[in-house]
Amino acid sequence: LAGDFERFEVRCRAINDLEHKADDLSRTVETHLYRHSLIPEHRGDVLGLLETTDTIIDTAKTSLFQFSVEKPIIPGDYRDGFARLADA
Repeated sequence: LAGDFERFEVRCRAINDLEHKADDLSRTVETHLYRHSLIPEHRGDVLGLLETTDTIIDTAKTSLFQFSVEKPIIPGDYRDGFARLADA
């Protein structure tokens, strides 16, 4: 919103790195749950939460990528609203 595209790109790369780490961690947790037969009655719930978290991260990454490509111009009157929306 402030036009600091370099900082934005750094944050996009950080989100991408975090998404990869989250995928690796999710696979590790899934493997650990099955290998050690942990919480079999709740395993599906845990895996569902991991999948939902992955979907949220993927959506955020996709949205940031779209902003990176399109670089929309947001008038000053709307910047505070967009900032609040992003914080939410």
